[in-house]
Amino acid sequence: MVDPIDGTQPFISGLSCWCVSIAYMQGGVLQFGMVFAPERDELFAGGKGFAATLNGKPMKAHAAQKLSEGLCGVGYSPRVLSGGFLPMFERFLQAGGVFSREGSGALALCHVAAGRLIGYFEPHLNAWDCLGAIAVIEAAGLKCSDFLAGDGLRSGNPLIAGNVAVFAELDAIKGW
Repeated sequence: MVDPIDGTQPFISGLSCWCVSIAYMQGGVLQFGMVFAPERDELFAGGKGFAATLNGKPMKAHAAQKLSEGLCGVGYSPRVLSGGFLPMFERFLQAGGVFSREGSGALALCHVAAGRLIGYFEPHLNAWDCLGAIAVIEAAGLKCSDFLAGDGLRSGNPLIAGNVAVFAELDAIKGW
């Protein structure tokens, strides 16, 4: 699965926070992913039997134990009405969460794998927006919600990701 431009609005606006995302699946199982941010010259890669790397060097996730210990990536799309997003976002802020939003789900997920962000959540992504990065997240030993559940491959799903502690906190406040 290939998304030639994840972060279309940032790309159109001349920002550097867009990427090319590629995921390889076999037998319905995600095997490997790569996310390349050309403007930043960063290639994230990882998968089953392959360590998570950034430009060929191993990555280390953030050790945060609470949402208040770093930045979380937040994604939003008009595919979800604000009422489906704002209640979780409010609970996130009440839990002490601080957020960053650049406009590319795949790139934000890779920032989680690289330890730049402590977690990520979005109420709906399409498979092409995140599968390459999910492979990197999993290769980094991080926890990710079951994106492929139900008809996730074709219809998309909500997504949360982070280390065990951050994932648990995001999972507890998600509301979906």
